[in-house]
Amino acid sequence: MNDFNLITHPWIPVRWLDGHHSPVGLDELFRRAADIADLDAVPHERISLIRLLVCITQAALGAPADLYGWNEFGGDLETAVPVYLARQEIFPHFNLFGDGPRFLQPSKLEDCEPEFVSWIFFRLATGNNATQFDHHGGTERDVPPADIARAMVAWQNFAPPMGQHTGDGVCSKSNSLHCILTTGTLRGTILLNCLDQKTIEISWPGGFGRPVWEVIQNNDPLEDTVTTYLGRLMPLHRRTWLIDSVRLRKDRKGIKFPTFKDSQIREPSVALRTSKEGVSLKGNWGDRSIWRDLEALGIDRQLTSEGQTQLCPLVVQSHVREIEGFPSLPVWVGALIFENTASLVATIESTFELPNTFFSEVGLSVYSKGVEWAESQSFGVKQATEDYERALRGKNSKGPKSGFPAQLEAKQHYWNSLDQQRQTLLALVANPSLLGIHNFGESDDPWSVAVRKAAHAAYDHACPRSAPRQIEAYALGLRRLRPKSAKPKTPKTTPATS
Repeated sequence: MNDFNLITHPWIPVRWLDGHHSPVGLDELFRRAADIADLDAVPHERISLIRLLVCITQAALGAPADLYGWNEFGGDLETAVPVYLARQEIFPHFNLFGDGPRFLQPSKLEDCEPEFVSWIFFRLATGNNATQFDHHGGTERDVPPADIARAMVAWQNFAPPMGQHTGDGVCSKSNSLHCILTTGTLRGTILLNCLDQKTIEISWPGGFGRPVWEVIQNNDPLEDTVTTYLGRLMPLHRRTWLIDSVRLRKDRKGIKFPTFKDSQIREPSVALRTSKEGVSLKGNWGDRSIWRDLEALGIDRQLTSEGQTQLCPLVVQSHVREIEGFPSLPVWVGALIFENTASLVATIESTFELPNTFFSEVGLSVYSKGVEWAESQSFGVKQATEDYERALRGKNSKGPKSGFPAQLEAKQHYWNSLDQQRQTLLALVANPSLLGIHNFGESDDPWSVAVRKAAHAAYDHACPRSAPRQIEAYALGLRRLRPKSAKPKTPKTTPATS
């Protein structure tokens, strides 16, 4: 156990191009990155591991001057990164245990009481973590070192505020929706999620910075990392010290990383949104499918008092010229959903094959208007089912506080149906000519048809019509789903003259 080093020992699960799965250490991962298809990890581990791999890559290779320099960047990844990791002053800082330097463990914290290692696992029942699938909270568990390493990386990125801790994890603020650009190999994925120097200088007050292991190695203040690019990619948010594979010590006070509201610093994979309150991080609270928020990844700028703010993730902004050269781009999007900023309640993820036209002004407009059309029809289904239930209950019925049962059932059926049809909208983005000069809902383009069918199917599912009174109520609500059009005028006839 004392000899477990993250560079040489396998701990990162990957899927190889030939289809088999296995864990690898950092050295093997970088040397054979072109043979690896992807990480084989759950959402919070995937986000955190990609951030770690990008941090190591850019600590070793630096960054191109601007978004025009990517062609010359990363050609020596398989050789230069392993050489960096093997450096005498770097290698020991990736030990998980032992008396010397340790990975993300700057001090022994001897004044802190020991706690179970399971405390840093979001899925295990310890502290505020739910017991729904795990009832062993409060018991000793001997956790494999590889699992501990992944949990430490994820926990430092997403740790919610607890006790005297100040602030929350850099990746968990506002349930941030994270975008990872992917390719056919892990090598391409890592490079496609790096940033250029110009973007870094604009976005981080502290500049490029140094990774936390270099800061610890030089005995510099950890607070120096909170406003730098590399310092935030692999944050040391809460000091911990592993006693063994069962227990650890953790510091009650955390290192506060400035929020977007206070500093305008955001993570490279996070988009922004605009509202009446201004510009904020794009998040997800688990109540809507990711594809409905996908337009946040498109190229768009919002004019603010400080100038132009790029709303799309910085990784998209930095690689926009490369993206234009892809016929389509696979994108992974995911988030962790916290309740009251402390308890993890869900993880969500989706993958999309986005045509390069998605990142153009026309393509983004088509997608945004397609989602708006679906939202408007959802409101139509809501009104139709409400009219249906009021007709059955009587005109003065207000319904239960929780809403009309048919209304809730129809909403779920409607969006579940459209979740399976999202590729239809992306096909229109790839070929906007199918829509023609019409707006959604005005013609028989594939997405308009799919939305109308989903709306009627949801209404039929939630509103039975087997009895005369039900038939009458059904007809009343159905009027809400009919397209709004002017009533045809009766042509005037001219009396015949003799």
